[in-house]
Amino acid sequence: MEVKFRRYKSGDEEGIVELMKTCFRTFNSWKLSVMDWIGYEGDDDGFSRENALVAEIDGEIVGHVQLMHRKMRIGKSIIDCGGIANVSTHPKHRMKGVATKLMQMALDICREKGWPISSLFTGYGSDGYRVYRKVGYANTTFIHEYVGTCENVDNALKTLRKYDRNGISEMGEEDLHAVIKIHDEYGRKISGYCQRSENYWRRKIMEKTYYQSFFYEGKETGIRIVSEDDEVNGYALSFNTLKASRSQWTDKLGMVMELGAIESGKLCNLLNGILNKMRNEGIKIFRLRIPKHEELSEALKCFETMKGAIYMNYIVNQRKLFEAIKGVLEERIIEKYGELDYEISIGSPYGCTKLEISSGKINVVEGKSKNHIQVTSDGITKLIYGVEGFKEMLNDGRDIIRIEIDGEALKIFEAIFPKRIFQISPIDEW
Repeated sequence: MEVKFRRYKSGDEEGIVELMKTCFRTFNSWKLSVMDWIGYEGDDDGFSRENALVAEIDGEIVGHVQLMHRKMRIGKSIIDCGGIANVSTHPKHRMKGVATKLMQMALDICREKGWPISSLFTGYGSDGYRVYRKVGYANTTFIHEYVGTCENVDNALKTLRKYDRNGISEMGEEDLHAVIKIHDEYGRKISGYCQRSENYWRRKIMEKTYYQSFFYEGKETGIRIVSEDDEVNGYALSFNTLKASRSQWTDKLGMVMELGAIESGKLCNLLNGILNKMRNEGIKIFRLRIPKHEELSEALKCFETMKGAIYMNYIVNQRKLFEAIKGVLEERIIEKYGELDYEISIGSPYGCTKLEISSGKINVVEGKSKNHIQVTSDGITKLIYGVEGFKEMLNDGRDIIRIEIDGEALKIFEAIFPKRIFQISPIDEW
């Protein structure tokens, strides 16, 4: 039986959806339909049918990978990312290299489109995980969330009660533009936030309540609040399964999916407001997918921390990736040292990139300089996202293969690769 690998053509959607439901019980529990699959193109800017890849035997779709386009934020820089989603191989055709071939096709398309990095989420140690490691994906970080019962929430609310909830109100259509601006500005403080269009906000957040990927409920399932003084200065989003109709939830579960504020001091106020709102709606089990800001630490200590999926990355073009983030690297150099002239380079299994620094500006070229570090595939992606800072990685030692740098270069590496908060909203996962 010859396996044909190709891109989507009209009519494939029925076979794709049937395969996804065969491979993932979640798609059955959420009652994924062909219309859901087709309609997602209108809801999520990153989804395009032309980027659906299939493996076919005698007219039957036996393998599928969906390539998503996400614009990932690192400080002021935006990276074009090829997200890998819905990797499926029919049980009868596994262990034959179908998924591996589809993954390689997806990476080829990323190269064609000029997307310098590809990312995915998977269960650590799963069958899929082993395929991704074989293809060359790096372990960047686990996705963490905070979990608790009403007791945990009540203890957290005690730490937050000094924050005034009088400025909290329901998010309305009139607040949307302010909230979009807040999301963009707040996202500069966090690695991993995704840039969103107004259409994305309306379709996925205001008109429906998306939990993740294709999984959505009606608008009434979402809890949307804003904080304001003279104007809107923050927002919070959560999901209430008690009002769910498409999916089956065994627990009275609620998830805080996002907090955002331009002034960091408003985050406690927002957390106070959204937790009280969820508590009043009868939620009993709470999950929080929010960044661990220092100001929230006292409240977050009241919850248990749970490790979820692992976020993995493949650097398709290392030089182009550094071109995409050089603006934020220049900012970090100027902030720390002013106008500096130096050369450093970083090598990984994905390539070797030299940063020629002149008057605080960076020229990115391929090649090695006298001051050079060589890191693992895991190490380079951790540094790019700030999951680990260079100082922490140096102390740990596991991801640094070789280091040939002087004292000045050491300070530069520490400046351009600080440890940062990393967070991807479940709404933006693929």
